[in-house]
Amino acid sequence: MITRPFEGPRETEGKDIQTDLCIVGGGLAGTCCAITAAREGLQVVLIQDRPVLGGNASSEVRLWALGASAHNHNNNRWAREGGAIDEILVENMHRNPEGNPIVFDTILLEKVISEQNITLLLNTTAMDVHCDNAVPRNITEVGAYCSQNETRYRIKPKYVVDSSGDGLIAYTAGLPFRFGAESSDEFGEGFAPDPLEYGELLGHSIFFMTKDTGKPVQFHPPAYALQSVTERIPRHKNFSVNDQGCEFWWIEYGGRLDTIHDTEKIKWELWSIVLGVWDHLKNSGEHPEAECLSLEWVGHIPGKRESRRFEGITMLTQDDLVQQRHYADAVSFGGWSIDLHPSDGVYTARPGCDQYHTKGVYQIPLSTMITSHAGNLFLAGRIISTSHVAFGSTRVMCTCAHNAQAVAVAASLAVERGQSVVDLLQDDAVSEIRRRLVRRGQHIPGYQLQEAENLAGEALLTATSVLSIAKGLRPATAEHAWRNLGYDIPETFDEMVPGAGGVAAPSIPAYGVYQRVASGRAPRECRFPEVPWLRSLHRSVAQMIPAQAGPIPELRFAATVLENTVLEVELRISFQPENYTPDTVLETIQIPLEAGLNKDVAVRTNAELPTDCYLYAVFNINNAIALRTRPERVTGLFSLEYTGEQEPPLEWGIEGFEIWTPERRPGGHLIAFELGDPEYYPGAFSPENTINGFQRPSAGPNAWVVAVEDPEPVLILKWDEPQTIRTLELVFDTDYNHPMETVIRGHPERNMPFCVKHFVVLDSSGKQLAEETDWYQSRYATTFTSPVITNRLEIRVKEMNGHAPAAIFDVRVYAR
Repeated sequence: MITRPFEGPRETEGKDIQTDLCIVGGGLAGTCCAITAAREGLQVVLIQDRPVLGGNASSEVRLWALGASAHNHNNNRWAREGGAIDEILVENMHRNPEGNPIVFDTILLEKVISEQNITLLLNTTAMDVHCDNAVPRNITEVGAYCSQNETRYRIKPKYVVDSSGDGLIAYTAGLPFRFGAESSDEFGEGFAPDPLEYGELLGHSIFFMTKDTGKPVQFHPPAYALQSVTERIPRHKNFSVNDQGCEFWWIEYGGRLDTIHDTEKIKWELWSIVLGVWDHLKNSGEHPEAECLSLEWVGHIPGKRESRRFEGITMLTQDDLVQQRHYADAVSFGGWSIDLHPSDGVYTARPGCDQYHTKGVYQIPLSTMITSHAGNLFLAGRIISTSHVAFGSTRVMCTCAHNAQAVAVAASLAVERGQSVVDLLQDDAVSEIRRRLVRRGQHIPGYQLQEAENLAGEALLTATSVLSIAKGLRPATAEHAWRNLGYDIPETFDEMVPGAGGVAAPSIPAYGVYQRVASGRAPRECRFPEVPWLRSLHRSVAQMIPAQAGPIPELRFAATVLENTVLEVELRISFQPENYTPDTVLETIQIPLEAGLNKDVAVRTNAELPTDCYLYAVFNINNAIALRTRPERVTGLFSLEYTGEQEPPLEWGIEGFEIWTPERRPGGHLIAFELGDPEYYPGAFSPENTINGFQRPSAGPNAWVVAVEDPEPVLILKWDEPQTIRTLELVFDTDYNHPMETVIRGHPERNMPFCVKHFVVLDSSGKQLAEETDWYQSRYATTFTSPVITNRLEIRVKEMNGHAPAAIFDVRVYAR
């Protein structure tokens, strides 16, 4: 028992913590920064003012985490972020394909507490900072308080990361910031909003979820629920009882207020809106399907979108994104649309957002995360240095997390060298930061990892097989491949297309207002059965084919044709080889076809390619034709569908172009093809791709891919002399094209079919050095307990996670 007499005023418990890095804010940016920094060897204190990690991605808000892959609604192929955020997303897919936000909470917490170098302070609010008088000034102490344990913390860090969302640390340290939208004149941004008509800030959102109880449920709204929903909310007809959680992203409010100091006021209005909307859905009589639905969850805190942005050494603007400007200090990338919301939110008759994509991903430089006014502070999350327009793209969570991983590695180098953050922009420092980042899985567009220390670069690489781009996915063997999987494929025309019946034309998926359907490209009635071995041309489709500079060989396909007709084929490439927007037409070819089953389609051209790149065989809409497909999923290849066009007003300064996207699995099978030259492009999937310095497709697959029929492929590294090996790193294909939405949207698989599941590593004597029997992550790294001396390594693939030929992006071998 403890007793205390009457005394003078008491102070709460105090605790001093010395650390290398103090991170304020435990959203996805702060979480991924902490994990990455801890793995770099730094002692980290992570301060989070909520009971869980993840910020807007947590179960408290329940917004899906997304980035450059953008639901696959753009032309950014293989654009999911890498590093720690990729590891988290892949783990969530493995454990939680249903998208349960509570499970996602547990994954984030597990990842953080598994790192011994991280001190996690949950329910702890950063209150203030102390700075010295140096120029630039340094933050010497961060003060924080946890009401749960009545403890005041005095964090004394070498470096600080502000990933707090509102920029509390940078603000209290006196750093320059912006709040609102720049005029179009300041940076020549045509997309800059009119402050009166459109508004300058994105608002907050609160979501809700319902469940079917199987019996009628009444709802009696509280007095503060919004009245007259049909009068107050112009788009009230867009509410659906079938939507859940962040599908109500457009329930937004607060853009006309101070999104920091008015947050509590905004929260109450959003609660009023949500409860009023549910009252309308339940009690208006317009939605009888809501009778058995019960309101299960309403967010307790709003998800914030925008507040302060701090001025760094570089400030990203609209043109930097649209022109995909390259930076010497690029450490990350973005690719979400430039996505602005009207400040009146749910109360406007406007669409909930105006969003336009760039033709490909864009680089983000380290200098947007560093300010010249502070010697030991990094900016992370949504507060990095951008204009309001550019912020419309950089603000999304996976982009923020990816940027923060770069900050973590930069901080580790700063600690090692004792440098100010500005000194990290020197060429040698940037080179080292980029090298370390890519080793940890970070993707920097255009960056090629080249290390003299990587012994794999000195080895002779061979393999038991290599997929031939010319004949490995032939139409002639497609039926046999489908039958081997148990599919009963009809053998006659009448069986294949019984009655040539019709299926209603599908709609073009609409997301935001950027998509328009071009004249002549609107989907038509589908006249073929919906079977995986046929790809109907009731909408335009395309097959991506890795190709090399020079003449294009004959392309061969197979089609089922309902009636005599003409197939129009366009051969296209992307004007920029690193992009996946097929905006350059090399030739348009008309091919007469007679009705029948498995009709040969030969595409001949005299066109030549200026460089190695992806060739797009575009099959324009003709609903009398269906193309033969292959059952295999293949690394570095996609078939695509035309899903609309981006047509911004010319004065907005954003490019218009067509949107071509892969259908999500279980659909989206490759169109079977063969090339006239059987020896064409032998390097497309060669073993040497595993040492070319790229870890995902770019202008080509950048992977070793084995022949479809190889039952147990082996990749062999052989040296002239024995090597001393301590570390082995492998990069597998976890489908960087898959957005892996964390909540709401379910997924058809736990593990990516392209990823190796079971593999063993052997030395020259056949001794087993490593084995994984249930692998599903992108990056594998092991350090042997004692050095291995050998002149040969074998990587044997025993099993895949899906129906795909084995593939490896990268092999790295180190003596330490």
